[in-house]
Amino acid sequence: MPARLTTRLFLVGLLPVPVMALILMMGAALRGIGQVVGSLVLGLVLRHAVFLLLLIGFVALSGRLDAPTAMGLHVLAAVIALTYGLANWMLHRPVAQTPQPQIHIDRQDMLRATGIMGVIAGAQTLNANLDVIMIGAFRDAQTAGIYKLSATMALLTVILWNVALHALVRKRLAINSTPFAFGL
Repeated sequence: MPARLTTRLFLVGLLPVPVMALILMMGAALRGIGQVVGSLVLGLVLRHAVFLLLLIGFVALSGRLDAPTAMGLHVLAAVIALTYGLANWMLHRPVAQTPQPQIHIDRQDMLRATGIMGVIAGAQTLNANLDVIMIGAFRDAQTAGIYKLSATMALLTVILWNVALHALVRKRLAINSTPFAFGL
């Protein structure tokens, strides 16, 4: 792999890091205002679905796909998901009726807590993508990409199946008057 392509890949690969951190923060903000489903859609479904649609559309239109373009499409999908999260938060955020008391935040404590959470989030991200990293180390990039695409499609299928199953089960259990009656 030429050095120029490797540098370009590295630079494009750094772009999703702050966007992913902002998506995690936006998901936490949505959960904080009671939009748990919106948070799950943002973190688990939307970014992956938009990424797959962008990949399919790009390949259908151009007929080819290289690593920097795929990574750029991933950044675009993450920005679209972040925009959705921000719009959802703006739509559902509570409007303050009374003046809120001033909160004193110790900057050193905040920086220490942020550093610890950053390390934990980095470890989670590494753990979530370790399979792709290991496949990329032992196989070629095409194999790792096919695996990542297949795993993402399987994850989306499972999530959509769980959402549909949850709705069906909730509807079925809502017929009974007690929460412990399962129709036995």
